[in-house]
Amino acid sequence: MESLKQIKRFRYFMGIDQHKRYSHITIIDEVGDVVEERKLYHQDKEGILNYFKSFRPQETKVVLEATGNWYWLADLLESANLPHILAHPYKTRIIAESKIKTDSISSFTLAQLLRAGLIPQSYLATRNIRSLRELLRYRISLVKVRSSLKCRIHSILDREGIDTPKFSDLFGKKGLIWLKSLSLAYPLSCSLEGYLNLIERLNSLIDETEKSIKLTIKEDPLAQLLLTIPGIGFFTAYLILCEVVDINRFLTPKKLSSYIGIVPSIHQSGNFSHTGKITKQGNKYLRWALIEASQKAIIKDPYLKAIYDKITYKKGKQKAKVAVANKLAHIIWGVLKYRKPYRPKKRLIYSCPGQAR
Repeated sequence: MESLKQIKRFRYFMGIDQHKRYSHITIIDEVGDVVEERKLYHQDKEGILNYFKSFRPQETKVVLEATGNWYWLADLLESANLPHILAHPYKTRIIAESKIKTDSISSFTLAQLLRAGLIPQSYLATRNIRSLRELLRYRISLVKVRSSLKCRIHSILDREGIDTPKFSDLFGKKGLIWLKSLSLAYPLSCSLEGYLNLIERLNSLIDETEKSIKLTIKEDPLAQLLLTIPGIGFFTAYLILCEVVDINRFLTPKKLSSYIGIVPSIHQSGNFSHTGKITKQGNKYLRWALIEASQKAIIKDPYLKAIYDKITYKKGKQKAKVAVANKLAHIIWGVLKYRKPYRPKKRLIYSCPGQAR
């Protein structure tokens, strides 16, 4: 949130309630009185840009919510040189919850919170960072589609009662040769052939994307430091750089873990409090990547394996994976903050009670 000192120099505060086809705008002055209300239709982007340019950057500040379609609107505000911030939609609703919700009330509330310096901000990524993230999310979406197609092929084999030979990878070279040699009745033969063709095409697209990602990683010294962390490969390193951007955004390792959403929720009433499941309120991409990385990390690093074994014995494997992911977040913070490679900690390997040490 901004301090009042930071916003005193502005005379007008613009709140934007953005929708799919239009945005409702409310502008208030220094004392909170409404100066103007307007609805801007998104098909006229040139008109929106000209409207923004009609305001003086040194007098006007803008707030819009970090909804799924804010990119282009933020770009127009940047082109008009209007200072703007992103409001965290979930936290804004907590502050300004209202039983009566209209476009006018929402934009007015945003403007008033901006005037008071009470906007809970989301990180406003630059165009370059957003482009890097787009490449990353494109790769993730391709992998998800490929995984769903593989599941459909497994389903065909299961329904037909076909035993799969013990390939290390059913969709590797030998596995694909075997799949293409199967004789199935129509339309299953057509489905299998179509799925395999799609997977082949997706493999090609994923390879092209990964070449671009690897090139970025090779040229980035911070990425090279991240690769020293057990369980972190080139793809995860790229994801961390794109999503974290600047480690100085997070004052402590716990702040980074909270941003990722791998910290336990806390329920408190009076003198009693207990921790529950992880909040899952944070960056879903980083959360998924670190939980995946934790499974590789425990194989490579005895210290992390000891943490995993201890939590597994007490609370089960799933919570142990999350605990290791949380530890990885702390390690990532230290590596990026101090710009030094990861050095494995020398600790005794944990063993369960009754197990030989």
